[in-house]
Formats: sequence, C-alpha cells, structure tokens
Amino acid sequence: EQNGKISYVDLNGKEVGNTPLTGTTGDTITITPQIPAGWKQVPNQEVPSTVTAGADGIPTVTIKVEHATTTVTPDHPKTPADTLPDNPGKKYPSGVAKDDLNKTIVRAIIVHTPGATPTTLHQDAKLTRTATVDEVTGEVTYGEWSTGNWDVYNVPAVSGYKPSQSVVKAQVVTGDTESQTVDITYTADQQNGKISYVDPNGKEVGSTPLTGTTGDTITITPQI
Repeated sequence: EQNGKISYVDLNGKEVGNTPLTGTTGDTITITPQIPAGWKQVPNQEVPSTVTAGADGIPTVTIKVEHATTTVTPDHPKTPADTLPDNPGKKYPSGVAKDDLNKTIVRAIIVHTPGATPTTLHQDAKLTRTATVDEVTGEVTYGEWSTGNWDVYNVPAVSGYKPSQSVVKAQVVTGDTESQTVDITYTADQQNGKISYVDPNGKEVGSTPLTGTTGDTITITPQI
C-alpha cells in the first residue's frame, strides 16, 4: 500500500490544502484535483493526469492555486445572508449591498419667481460601480463609479426682472460630485418715468422725474 497527495500551494509556496492519494506499488493513480473552497487553480501550469505508485510511495503532485474572486454587479447586489459561489462555507461580506454599488446625485434648481411660489426641478444622475470579493479573505475592492450628466437649464425670463443667472450649465457628474442646490432669484430692474406738465395745446412745458424698481408703488408729488 502506497500513499501520496495532491498538494495545493499558494503563490508563496505554502500548502493550503491537499487531496490524499492511495494505491499499491505499480498502480496508475488518476489525478483528480479537488481545489480547496475559495481558491482556484493558477492557469497555464501542467498537471499530470496520472502518476505511478512507486516502491517508495506515490509522488506528490503540486498544484499552484490563488484566491478565487467573485464580481458583484450593481443590478445583482449581495448581503451577508448570501453565500459565496466558490466558498459555500462563507458568506458575502458587507459592502456589496445595493446602496454600496448604486447612488443618485441630485442637483435641485429652485426658481424664486417674483410674486409666485418657488418651483423646484430635480436633476438626477444615477451612478453605479462593481465590487470584487476575495473569497478567501473577504476583502472587497471597488471598480470606478460610472459617470452621469446634469442637463443645461435655461432660466425663465421674467419681464422687468433680472435673474441671478440666465443659464445653469450642463455638468458631468462623477463619483466625487456632491449633490447640490442652485437658487435662482430675480432682482427688479430700475425703471424711470416722469410727471409731464402740458399746456392746453398738449405741449410739455416741464416734467418731474420718477424712478423706482419693477413692482414698486411710486408716490406722485407734482412739482408745477
């Protein structure tokens, strides 16, 4: 009776698991790797399909392995109640739930139209990213956030008033962009007029200037 093993070693040469091999001297032993949970075989290495049991035992078959990883997408988030696909003895770590992989960045444009109730326009930019989970350590690494856009907004014109800005520019939204509020206010324009004094023939013989801003009530004080 001869004994040996398939030895699974990490990239540092440390054995992380093994599969026993048994047989009798002269037997041809079939090699059927059983990679430990959470690990995967390093590609592009030659692994024999069989070995022969010798008089001194069955030669060790060494297979290099590395940490298996799984990618979590924003449309299929996970929670610690879910099981890792290649390591059924472990659960997903925190950090890969819906709110970790999806976020909405909002620009609220509030228009304070004179004499009216303010109106608010919400511009939503929805961003996503993926997460990669190391199935051995549980470490989570993230991909880059996608980008979004806030569209240009043309501020409504109000006769007799000047807006604080005529346009809210379009903007590319990245993972570093913060939600923001833009207040559009209106300033009344300066207005001019006069009290006109005319003779019986309608000819102006003098005037008194009148000044104020749009919406003001102007007191009329004739100065004949």
